[in-house]
Amino acid sequence: MKYLKELSMKIFSKKTFLNYTLPFLLLILGTSYFFLDYYYVDKKIIKISQLIIVFILLINIKNFRRIDKTIIYLIAAYIIGNFSKLFINDLQLSSLLFPSGITLILLLIIFYYKDESVIKKLFDNYLSFFVIINIPALIIWFLIFFNFDLTYNIIHLNERTLSYRNYYNVAIFADWIFYHWNGITITRLNGLFEEPGMFGTYSILLLVTDEIFFKNKKRQILLIIFGLLSFSLTFYLLLIPFLIKKGKKNIIKIIFALLILFVFLYDKIKFVIEPLILSRFGNGGNILGISRQSDFDKFPIYMSNINFYQLLIGNGIGSNRLDKYARYSSVFQFIYELGFLGSIFLALFLINVFVIKAYKTFGYKILLLTMIPLFSILQRPDFGSSIMLILMVLLIKKSRAKLVLNKLCESRVK
Repeated sequence: MKYLKELSMKIFSKKTFLNYTLPFLLLILGTSYFFLDYYYVDKKIIKISQLIIVFILLINIKNFRRIDKTIIYLIAAYIIGNFSKLFINDLQLSSLLFPSGITLILLLIIFYYKDESVIKKLFDNYLSFFVIINIPALIIWFLIFFNFDLTYNIIHLNERTLSYRNYYNVAIFADWIFYHWNGITITRLNGLFEEPGMFGTYSILLLVTDEIFFKNKKRQILLIIFGLLSFSLTFYLLLIPFLIKKGKKNIIKIIFALLILFVFLYDKIKFVIEPLILSRFGNGGNILGISRQSDFDKFPIYMSNINFYQLLIGNGIGSNRLDKYARYSSVFQFIYELGFLGSIFLALFLINVFVIKAYKTFGYKILLLTMIPLFSILQRPDFGSSIMLILMVLLIKKSRAKLVLNKLCESRVK
């Protein structure tokens, strides 16, 4: 009891509350979506997030100085994405007054000016929180695997008609992805998220973050298990460069295990492999869910019917989900919302963070890891979330710290 009292006093002390507790709450609120004001996000979450952000900004405004030019590229993209709303038909005044995406920029600025040790502690704890809170779903996955009789209720998410199984409010599974064979049941692990693909993407992004900055082996093992059982093709593909970076021995072990699995056990596991993995490969070698074939079919039609303003500055942030004829789930979302001009600024931001800063800070080998979030955000922009923000901030701050150190060393030499 005494320990809990001391812990609560520590958590809610003024300094800890402002520097740690509130930013940690923001990361949790932003876990499911890259943009906190995303179309599907609950309005209460948006309002709470914005109030916290404004409060933190007002408290820390005296500490704000010159901002990293990399973040300016992102600000330019968002200015264009909001300005382009002026050219949308039937636009409501409220959508003009509210600057879409501003929460992401403000979060970047808040974390950019925080002390690096505080940021690392904050993000390290977030990684642990993500793993711990999804362990119950992993346990339930194994109980389902061995056909334990578990109770659940059917729910619907994001106003969709699709049915999901909610197990004890700690695990969600898609009701239509259950395969039964010879006394066992296989399904895709969702964790606490709507889509197993989203859970798999988050797992690989956190795996990369952990490998670059924290190297917590136990946490990495659990994140790999999460990703593998999500049967996310994105996770499987992006795990390859991660394993290459970890060393050749890992690749040899994986290839050897897969050969044994397919040569000797394929007949026994094909009821899982075929619907969950092989079915993701479409006609002509297309990878369904990665190539976004429907996007490639729709986008040329859109391009042939747009005007100059739409080509240059797009249709505005958030328009992709509001327009039922759009709803692109790939890099075309950026072009649709920001146009080519806004997309160029966004590309400059992403390249600066995940390529230039990463290379200058860690060397060329790190690009094997930083290419993972870059590819992820291009193939599914809506699977970024505050997890992507964590990696961005850590890379920017680490790059800045090394630049300051280099200048200090040069001044001493002179």
